[in-house]
Amino acid sequence: MGLTMTGIRWTSGFLTVAFFATVWVGSTHAAALIEWGFDGFTSSSSGTPPSPTIFAPGISSNGLRKGNASNLVYSGAGEKDAWGVRGINNTKQQALDNDVAIYFDLIIAPELNLTLESIQMPWFAKMPNGTSDPEVSWEWQYSLDYGTGATGWTPIECNDVLPYTMYDWLSLDLTDNEDFEDLSGVTVTFRLLLWGGTNNGNSMVYFGKDNRDPNQLSRHFPNMLTNPNTIIVNGTIIPEPSAMALLVLSSATLLLRRKRKSAA
Repeated sequence: MGLTMTGIRWTSGFLTVAFFATVWVGSTHAAALIEWGFDGFTSSSSGTPPSPTIFAPGISSNGLRKGNASNLVYSGAGEKDAWGVRGINNTKQQALDNDVAIYFDLIIAPELNLTLESIQMPWFAKMPNGTSDPEVSWEWQYSLDYGTGATGWTPIECNDVLPYTMYDWLSLDLTDNEDFEDLSGVTVTFRLLLWGGTNNGNSMVYFGKDNRDPNQLSRHFPNMLTNPNTIIVNGTIIPEPSAMALLVLSSATLLLRRKRKSAA
């Protein structure tokens, strides 16, 4: 008992489809998920931040925004190629109570399955008259919201030290954190909590490149000189197995029809 040539062709075709479908399901696609660019951007008096550029389908965002602190205002119109806030003059507890922070988020569609890997950005702080005492302190945090309310804010460890009065390149490593794996149908919100500053309220933090010299002590120097003036959120998109299962089933059905037609 053996296979006919038609049966061999059908079996071979089905196995080929199944093989490539399995490979596709198991593959991953690294991508820049979203970015905000600052080249040529000058903040207006209303402080409207640049709009995000979406790279990956299924990713959206509410954009860059500041918290609700009454003393925290947007950067003035004189800052070019950057956007940020000034008026930092508070304790950490006051920052928590009064929402002294900068926010941005990623809204991930239910049909996606992705893992966040890193956030890269140029940024800098400015003190009145170029001084660094008292310093602005900061902490990166994140929250996951599955539609039933935020689960709370969790700090993100960061080894980069923000230099004062000069720009640096910041890299937040999001790997090895289970909260950023296999994300689907969820909003991930990041915030930069800010405290410290001066009593005249002119301490500032910006995203973008400063017109001062870059920080030569940075671990990103000199590569930071060629990095884009952009916030970039990187991640890996994992194809949905259900979609590929449907492709395999459809392909098998088509091949089966061809077999029956050939046998008729």
